[in-house]
Amino acid sequence: MDAAKSGTAQYQLQYYLSLSSQPSNAPQPQGSGWFNSGTSTVITGLSPVVPVNNGSQLAFSGWIVDGSPSQAGSVLTIQMNVPHTVVAQYTQQYYLAVSSNLGSVSGGGWYNAGSYAQISASTPPSPTYGVSMVFNGWQGDIQSSAQSTTVLMDGPKSVTASWGTDSTVLYVTIALVIVAVTAVVGITAVAWAKHRKTPVAQS
Repeated sequence: MDAAKSGTAQYQLQYYLSLSSQPSNAPQPQGSGWFNSGTSTVITGLSPVVPVNNGSQLAFSGWIVDGSPSQAGSVLTIQMNVPHTVVAQYTQQYYLAVSSNLGSVSGGGWYNAGSYAQISASTPPSPTYGVSMVFNGWQGDIQSSAQSTTVLMDGPKSVTASWGTDSTVLYVTIALVIVAVTAVVGITAVAWAKHRKTPVAQS
């Protein structure tokens, strides 16, 4: 103190950024902490899809900033003019495997937990004349006789469309052919027999 001195203590206003994720087993965003007022920070690095186990995954669905839904992109810029609470929101999804022993099916893929998946099976072409394809129903995690139905996705699901054949038309056709041939043969035999019994005119 070799002379009169004056000093001023400078303080910087800061706000806290709290980061978390839902559900709790989803990846946790990094970057929580104190930031100077007026600055901005960018939150990145979250995976869009996180495998949980076979047929189960978490899909990133967006950010919740201070209790309100925000942008859906995986990159979020936060302006630190007030304290912020940011939640990375993930959605539980389950996989639906759809197959068939014949023909084609639709509706397989990933679905949000609790949603309903629409599945359908197209009728395969007849393998031959008189044989039609018969839908035996869905087997596996659901049982339904309808070619188009819904599946509640409350877990990983696997369903198979089963087909059989109906040869009724073929058998009826064969029976009609046999009857027709038999009739023709019978008529021919009777006509031939009458022809042989007819006396030959004498000149």
